[in-house]
Parts: sequence; C-alpha cells; structure tokens
Amino acid sequence: FPSHDTPTIAGTGPDLTLIVDYVKECNLDHSISFSGHLSTSGLEILYLNSSTLILASYVEVWGLVVNEALANGMHVVVSSNCGVTDLIKSMRGVFIVQNDSISISKGMEKSRFSWTGRIMSPEISNFSTFEFTQRLQSEITSRF
Repeated sequence: FPSHDTPTIAGTGPDLTLIVDYVKECNLDHSISFSGHLSTSGLEILYLNSSTLILASYVEVWGLVVNEALANGMHVVVSSNCGVTDLIKSMRGVFIVQNDSISISKGMEKSRFSWTGRIMSPEISNFSTFEFTQRLQSEITSRF
C-alpha cells in the first residue's frame, strides 16, 4: 500500500483469526491495522480519520455502514451484493464493485485517485432514515 493508505479492518467475526493470520503470512501486519469491535463513538472517530469505506460483502441486506460513511463525506467501495447499492449508485464518491479482488482493487484505485477531500453536503443527507428505509423496502419488494 502507498504510505498514505493505511487500511483498518474494523469489527470481529468468525473469520477474523484467518484474516489476521493471512495478513501476517503476507508480511503486511505493519501496514494493516485491526480495530476490533467499535462502539458508536469509536466508529465516528474511525469515519473522521478515514477517506474510504470498503464493504465487499457476499451478502448484505442493507449495509448501514455505507450510509454512515457517506453521511461523513467519505467515499465507499461497496459490493453490488449489498442492498443499499441501487439507492446510492448515482451519489458522489460511490464505487460499486464485484466480490473479486481485481474489481475491489480497481474500485479502491478509482476512489484514491478521485479523492479531493470530504464530500461536502453528501446526497445521502437528503434522505431521512424513514425515507431511505421506505426506498430500500420498495427496491427489495420489486426484486421479488
């Protein structure tokens, strides 16, 4: 990673040990940090100190962290498998990717090279939680 890119893997889960071991095996443990579980205030601090959120889920009904990151003026690299993608795809700073490493890498590069600072007045702010939930429910219902 370039010196200005310092990935932080937030959260916990059943595969965390595998990820930590893989990072060590690849000798990247000096370049990637792990925050573990974060409280709401911990997440807010992470958002303020980050420029891009990457959510490369295989399955994600919504992906609320994407909304939170966008509301904080961040870019997002998000899997097309996340329920939120159809509702945010035209917003500034959104890079929708597939779940393979090449697609995710390309999304990260696009985010990096288009970063000019926090997005002022992000489009996500135009929606209340209720409005966004209504749009998401409508989108999910139309798929089935």
